[in-house]
Amino acid sequence: MSETWCSYKIAGSPVGYIHETLVRTEAGAHHSTMEVVIVTNRLGNKVEIRGKSQSDETKELDFSRFRAEITSSKQKTVVEGQIGTKELTVLTRTGEKDYTRKIPFGERLQGPEAARNLCLQKLKDKGDVVAYRTFVSDFPVRVLQAACYCV
Repeated sequence: MSETWCSYKIAGSPVGYIHETLVRTEAGAHHSTMEVVIVTNRLGNKVEIRGKSQSDETKELDFSRFRAEITSSKQKTVVEGQIGTKELTVLTRTGEKDYTRKIPFGERLQGPEAARNLCLQKLKDKGDVVAYRTFVSDFPVRVLQAACYCV
């Protein structure tokens, strides 16, 4: 298992953290988890935002499924998805309501570990850019074009 901790700051003051873990199964598959906690003060009231996203990738780093929970102001939203060869099936639950949709995509989608490996392999010199397609369960609207830059 590998893990990374980062802190969130606003105007130099810590307001939360990110905790990422990567676990490789005995079969060689990858399971990534990212937890985010942000606590701020809005008009004298404590506001806490929590998020947890999980992604599964095969041994070959094919993105296979994801799950995210976002809680803010006592309301929880859950987004779950399965990734097929040319289409994502996304289920979103908010309160008592469920919404399912299918999102087509053309190119292979990169999960967190595949994207990390791609950036490590390709970014060597200042100005290098790597582009890839992914799905961010925190913003479950469409497949996104993402990029990494070497600075």
